Amino acid sequence: MKHILIDYENIQPKSFDDVEVDECHVWLFLGINQQKSLPPELVETLLRFDNKNVHIIKMQHAGKNALDFYLSFYLGKISEIDPKADVCILARDSGYDILVEHLNSTYDGMSIKRLVNANQLTVSYESHENTVLDIKESSLIVEDNQDIILDNIDNIDNIDNIDNIDNIDNIDNIVTGSNQPPAQSLEKSVPKAVIHDCYILVFDSIVNHKVFLPSYKFNLLHLMKKYVPATILEKFNGVEQDYIFEQVFEKFIKLGLISLDEKNEKLSYKVDNQGILDLVTDQILLSRAKKTDGLNNVIKQKLSSYRQINNEDQVNLVLTYLKNKGFIKQDNQVVHYPPFNDIPKNTSKSSNGNNEKIKAADTMYQGVITLIESQPPTSRPSKKSSLVNYLKSHLRNENPKVIDKLIKQMVKNKVIVISDTNKLSYKI
Repeated sequence: MKHILIDYENIQPKSFDDVEVDECHVWLFLGINQQKSLPPELVETLLRFDNKNVHIIKMQHAGKNALDFYLSFYLGKISEIDPKADVCILARDSGYDILVEHLNSTYDGMSIKRLVNANQLTVSYESHENTVLDIKESSLIVEDNQDIILDNIDNIDNIDNIDNIDNIDNIDNIVTGSNQPPAQSLEKSVPKAVIHDCYILVFDSIVNHKVFLPSYKFNLLHLMKKYVPATILEKFNGVEQDYIFEQVFEKFIKLGLISLDEKNEKLSYKVDNQGILDLVTDQILLSRAKKTDGLNNVIKQKLSSYRQINNEDQVNLVLTYLKNKGFIKQDNQVVHYPPFNDIPKNTSKSSNGNNEKIKAADTMYQGVITLIESQPPTSRPSKKSSLVNYLKSHLRNENPKVIDKLIKQMVKNKVIVISDTNKLSYKI
């Protein structure tokens, strides 16, 4: 596939009629000052191309090198879509040359060059079998959304080589042809244990490693393959692999970790700590366990279903969160839920108020330890001031005395060591 990327801020070609239009994409990057009108000759040239192969990218803000960054971003995307692409950058800026050299050396078989004149554009190129895309016809599109690379894909030939296509946004459907086996056949050929193992690997990558999360399903499905060792997938053909990751995706949907918008296009995620806590909370409130022991068991079960630590300390943290948010109240061993009309009034004075405060402080401290342990060493606060802000944010507690007491307790227990320059080192 051939791609022509035009930096229209510094080169304004009126036409490039000698370029062969078959299987050729044109990317026109417009600065703020070039968006009001285009020369009729250029428009006529663009109309010669397949309508879906013309991409007009408009800058949303003015700024030094802004267009360069946009073009570089899309160039990187194209290199992922088609590692054997024939790319031509029409720009006078030599700053692109370093990136061009890097991509040419990284992707064997890819050809990228920069030209300063539309007359120098190469008119002939070869079509690569494994990356031929049939783009369906539609009207010429002016793209305001800078996340869009290709607007739609109807057919990808040679499905076994689909790993060449990874980071594409805004692609809804991929038609694999009439040879795809029925779902019943795939259920028999793909063991459920394999799907489960793949789900675990993908979950741990997305949740624990905090990787990039694509906006569209197609992109996510192919990104998932990167989190599963090739040895697990090598005995399955392309269609079976697609089925595996479709099932993994459905499991994420079922658990509420991923959801689709009303148009079934864009994805949203609940895979951070707060998102998973919200999902666990929803499940707990649905169960409405009546006794404390039953509630504790439900919390353990729901934490486990989202692959979270479910020991006593973690259960106590969730209980504290539920109480602080007003989701539950406890009366001895009985658990009450809103609107709390059935809670008997307690007329006796509490004789163990101090014990409750001590227990709450211990729970908060254990929560801090669990929070820090869950973070990779490289992402932990490196200075005391950073740790203070970190705790304020995650504990939602602005009281400096509370934060200072927690830090002193961590020092006392040799969880952290603070140097004379207030730098931190961790012992956990």
